[in-house]
Amino acid sequence: MSSSNADSIFSAPVRQRLLDQLRRGSSASFSWEKLGDRINLDQMFVLIDGILPFEACLYYQVLPLFVDNNQLNLGMVSPEDEAAFEYIRRIISYLNYSLVSRPITSEAHQSVLTTYLNHSAKNPRRTPNPYRSPIRSKKKNNRFGRSPHLSPRRFQSV
Repeated sequence: MSSSNADSIFSAPVRQRLLDQLRRGSSASFSWEKLGDRINLDQMFVLIDGILPFEACLYYQVLPLFVDNNQLNLGMVSPEDEAAFEYIRRIISYLNYSLVSRPITSEAHQSVLTTYLNHSAKNPRRTPNPYRSPIRSKKKNNRFGRSPHLSPRRFQSV
């Protein structure tokens, strides 16, 4: 049994349906059976959370399938879309990943992103988003906007 068959968040029927939809979009230029064993839906969601934002996946109709040997295998509804390919390439360039596109169907793209949204709603992210600013103090007590604990008056002698 391959590790991809042990996806923790998907029941076997859901996983099989999504993989069948991805397989239907494949071309004869590569062996889907080998790729199907490498696709881990948990990893796809981690890639959407960490590398390729949901909004980019939705707008450009792409899915990060898996990473192998510094290559991001990217499912694309329109593999000939140069703008999408270039945008994704720029996003992942700081990771020193190269990009390999794989054709997928629109149905597969929609099903995976719907499953991702349903999963995200049930299991909110536990780690903070490094791109968001930290929560700031709600109450600022002096006219300079600083906390009273850092006020220079606190350190003055009476």
